[in-house]
Amino acid sequence: ALPLSITLWTVLGNKLYITGGITSSSTSKQVRTQVVTNCWENKCKMNYARCFHKMISYNGKLYVFGGVCVILRASFESQGCPSTEVYDPDTDQWTILASMPIGRSGHGVAVLDKQIMVLGGLCYNGHYSDSILTFDPEENKWKEDEYPRMPCKLDGLQVCSLHFPEYVLEHVRRCS
Repeated sequence: ALPLSITLWTVLGNKLYITGGITSSSTSKQVRTQVVTNCWENKCKMNYARCFHKMISYNGKLYVFGGVCVILRASFESQGCPSTEVYDPDTDQWTILASMPIGRSGHGVAVLDKQIMVLGGLCYNGHYSDSILTFDPEENKWKEDEYPRMPCKLDGLQVCSLHFPEYVLEHVRRCS
């Protein structure tokens, strides 16, 4: 059965990938895909069971960031997960990458200029974040403070990258 809640999904190629989540008893490492055929297929499990994480597709791979790795259902205690993993669909393998400077959940992720940006969220020092972290997938390195902080601390972010045609950008530049 699929995890009951707090799974994350994204599209890569023509497949929908679902990762993690919470079953009735624990967090999950499960990864499943669905192609247009309405048939679910199990894939290699992530290295860390997690929920409240973020996932994004970039350069033909799936990147997973942070989340909550352990939830004790009776007490709802959780343990933060600073880990980053990448999934290669060609080899059906997950690889552990450099961990975030501090674990977080409820953050947003987007790709900008060949970097993956991680914004805000609830950090595992108990504080909400206004920081913007950048991850360079080619160098497997994190950078902090490359961008100014957000105007306020935010949790539960949904972020996307918008790609405008150059003629739209030129029009905006002329009007500003």
